[in-house]
Amino acid sequence: MNLKFQKALFMLDNRQFEKAEILLQQAFEETENDFERIQITACYAEFLEDMERFDEAYEKAVYILENADEYDNDRERETARNIIERMDLRE
Repeated sequence: MNLKFQKALFMLDNRQFEKAEILLQQAFEETENDFERIQITACYAEFLEDMERFDEAYEKAVYILENADEYDNDRERETARNIIERMDLRE
């Protein structure tokens, strides 16, 4: 697992949201592994939803559904579908 992603998860657990967001962005940019990229994006989408940044969370969820492998990233695809469903219910 990407070291910056691990640090971001630690920061999220410790409610250091600004630092966590920076690390999530860096982890995404630095990895070339598609599986990791989808994992990071799913975490970021959940973070954005928790921060009530709904448009950004929706965009990340759509990215996941468009780019995730349906077998390797099943959990992340479900996360994305749930975010989109919740966003649709808000409208």
